[in-house]
Amino acid sequence: MDYWQGWAFVVVNLVATTIFIGYYYRHDRELLARRLLRKETVFTQKFIMFVLQRVAVLFYLVCALDHRFGWSRQRLAPLPGWLSILALLAYGGGFLLNIPVLNANRFAASVIQVESGQVLADQGAYRWVRHP
Repeated sequence: MDYWQGWAFVVVNLVATTIFIGYYYRHDRELLARRLLRKETVFTQKFIMFVLQRVAVLFYLVCALDHRFGWSRQRLAPLPGWLSILALLAYGGGFLLNIPVLNANRFAASVIQVESGQVLADQGAYRWVRHP
C-alpha cells in the first residue's frame, strides 16, 4: 500500500480513460462503441490479445513485487520522484494523444473490420503514418 508511484499510475490511468470516454461519449458515440467492441473473430488476433492481456497483468504484478522486495534497488539507485512524475505526465499525455488521432480516423476500432463509408484516413497523424 506504501507505493505512491503505483497509486499515481492508477489515478493517471483512470483520469485519462475517463476523459477519453467522456469526450467520445459526447462527440462520437459510434466511434466509442467501435473502440469498446471486443468480439474478435480471427484466431491469430484472438491469440495475440489473449497473450497481451496476460503480459499486462504480469507487468503490473512484477512492478508491485519489485517495489515490495526491492529487486531493482539492489542493482540500481532509486529514481528521483520528479522523474516518476515526468513519466506519469508523459504516459497520461500519450494516452490522450489518441483523441486527435481518432478524430482524424473515425473508423479506428479495436477489432479490425471494413465498414461501409470507410475512407482512407489522410488527416492529422495519418498525414505521416499509414497503417490498415
